[in-house]
Amino acid sequence: MVAALWSTAWYARARSRIGWLLLSLGLVSGLSGCGLFGTIPGPGRAGMGCSAPKVAPGERATLVKLNLGERVRQYYLYVPPGLDPSKPHPLLLSFHGLNTSAWDHLEMSGLNVTAEARGFMVAYPEGTEGSWNGGDCCGTAWRDGVDDVAFARAVVQDTSSRACVDTRRVYATGMANGAMLTHRLACEASDLVAAVAPIAGGLFLQDCRPSRPVSVLAINGTADEVMAFSIAESSYRSWQLFDQCRLGADTSQGRCSVNTECPGQARVGLCRLEDVGHCWPGTEECDAGRSTSPLDFSANVEMWRFFERIQLP
Repeated sequence: MVAALWSTAWYARARSRIGWLLLSLGLVSGLSGCGLFGTIPGPGRAGMGCSAPKVAPGERATLVKLNLGERVRQYYLYVPPGLDPSKPHPLLLSFHGLNTSAWDHLEMSGLNVTAEARGFMVAYPEGTEGSWNGGDCCGTAWRDGVDDVAFARAVVQDTSSRACVDTRRVYATGMANGAMLTHRLACEASDLVAAVAPIAGGLFLQDCRPSRPVSVLAINGTADEVMAFSIAESSYRSWQLFDQCRLGADTSQGRCSVNTECPGQARVGLCRLEDVGHCWPGTEECDAGRSTSPLDFSANVEMWRFFERIQLP
């Protein structure tokens, strides 16, 4: 079952705006050197779908349904045109916010444009009645104790059977309640995700015990009235402790502070966006407050600069 990507006019505007930004920052051809985010890794590890891909690259996102116990779950998979279906490529899991949908998130985030420019696939999982079990929050998924970590694992496994996924380069991001689940994946599925980038959300899990140091880049606005910036700051400090980083070793790069002095080449960062509300930075839409322009700050650009230098051990 296939769904259209976006309206032609919206997609053309997004591709032009974000594509120009990626080109201007050197992200289309790739960045060289190491910097605060590290060096670009070598060849990855191919998943099962590399021998016989079931999803061809193209302009459309494919809707996939999964039977998980008593629940039928679903996700959209976008494989950009131009990807070599026989070579492994990174996969990004992107989780929508509370009371929205995977399709809304696909349209809002603009990640498909970034994926096309940088050569990775995106899976957009669908929550339970618009919610995710992020630990101590939120909605039906939290109240019913839905195992969304298991769902994320199932999405990666299914995607790896359909397309050529580099299983050492699976990443996760999410908005608000989706960001909470992103944090939870870093805590409970550090064997699955190489790094995470929660946006406009925090860590809402009482017991976080990652099996290895995990790279985390949080992106939050100081004027977010839904998710206070203090929660992001607390999460940032917590991840440095979880990863056993050397405290006080933060280094600034633009609006982001990153601690690279962590075991296993992990790095923990927080991007502080002054006067920005409950938004996916760099997009036109904002749930509450104002966003940033793509030229001012793009969450998609910053997270991929962070991700592309990290892979699983």
